[in-house]
Amino acid sequence: MGWRIRIDSRGRRVVYHGGSAVGGAADFHVYPDAGLVIVALSNTSAEYVPLEASQALIDSLAELFLAD
Repeated sequence: MGWRIRIDSRGRRVVYHGGSAVGGAADFHVYPDAGLVIVALSNTSAEYVPLEASQALIDSLAELFLAD
């Protein structure tokens, strides 16, 4: 499994992996410094759920759990 690292909209480090197959897509995001894991699953192919949309949803969920 290939992991990627990005910085979210609030400057937090996120380690993630995503992928899809016919009929499904998944994104697995780990916020290691906060001890938070968010997994987004979809029963539609990746071409219908762009990566940017998935990351925006996960960023919003992280805000709920990591609010200062």
